[in-house]
Amino acid sequence: MASTLPPSLSFLVVGDWGNEADVTDMRGVARAMNEWASEHKSNAVISLGDNFYKGGSYDYEGVLSKDDKKFTSLWSDVFNGPALRALPWWITMGNHDWYGQGSSGHQLDFKHENWHFPDLFYSKRVPLGFSDMYASFIFIETDLLQYGYGALAKNDSQMAGNFETFGWVEAAQTVEKQLAWLDKALETANQDALVFVVGHHGGFACSFDVVQAVYMDRVVALINKWNVSSYIHGHHHTMAYYYTNNGATLHVQAGSGGNVDAACAPIDTTAKGEELPNTYGFVHLSISGRDGAVFEFVTEIGEVVFEAKVGLRAPVEGVFADTTHLPDAEDPAVHYKKSA
Repeated sequence: MASTLPPSLSFLVVGDWGNEADVTDMRGVARAMNEWASEHKSNAVISLGDNFYKGGSYDYEGVLSKDDKKFTSLWSDVFNGPALRALPWWITMGNHDWYGQGSSGHQLDFKHENWHFPDLFYSKRVPLGFSDMYASFIFIETDLLQYGYGALAKNDSQMAGNFETFGWVEAAQTVEKQLAWLDKALETANQDALVFVVGHHGGFACSFDVVQAVYMDRVVALINKWNVSSYIHGHHHTMAYYYTNNGATLHVQAGSGGNVDAACAPIDTTAKGEELPNTYGFVHLSISGRDGAVFEFVTEIGEVVFEAKVGLRAPVEGVFADTTHLPDAEDPAVHYKKSA
């Protein structure tokens, strides 16, 4: 069914794409995204990570350089509809983007007018056009928080090596600094009517993924502490949503842009929500300064299979960020120094 929503802001949310092995369905997702971008005059695409996979003619994960042809063949040549190609992409990364040697840095260094990846951790604040209200999007890099310093070396030791190259070692208290950055960013956004945290790995939607996480429970604790409107992520290749935190927070999973998985039950099966497995698609996020946010879950043929809503939030009172480990502006725990 077609959407009848009249949003003041429109975002397309897609995760786990960049897969030549499933490029036909990925192109289907891109066509549907273009139609929605045109209909809703969308503002941006929010990319949830796992941007580039091994598969098809590519025998390597991630990218080999900032000039890797994957940026063209699996991104700009696929998501190339006239409305879609005009949009900025707000980028974060996933585990496949860390598997290839240097891949994570190459994606940060890649230059394109629509590839917006300013840092490993960053925030964007947008006006809602109603009563001086704002929505904050807080982008976090979740791979160290998911896997820990050892980075599940049994699967791919290159991830752990990439962490070390970035200076992400236990002696530097990198995890504590990343969590402190998020805590402070949420404190800064606390007056905003809507607050979205965007990462790759889940904290609720797929129990199999969540129970393997090393530090993601601390991310979820901060999300609950600040009554975040929604945590948006990919990783498991289905579309799903669940209301948590006594209904104050909506966890949104959108991981089927270029891959599909079977269903995966949430941590708490009594939580209100739904999941759509084995189906390629994306999520349309519409935001209104009057009504809050609506997430529509859209298949590659443009069908809306379900939707979830969150209302405008009130600031949390009497809560403060713990700045004990807050990194400075140059700390590699959260900041990347781009190449020339």
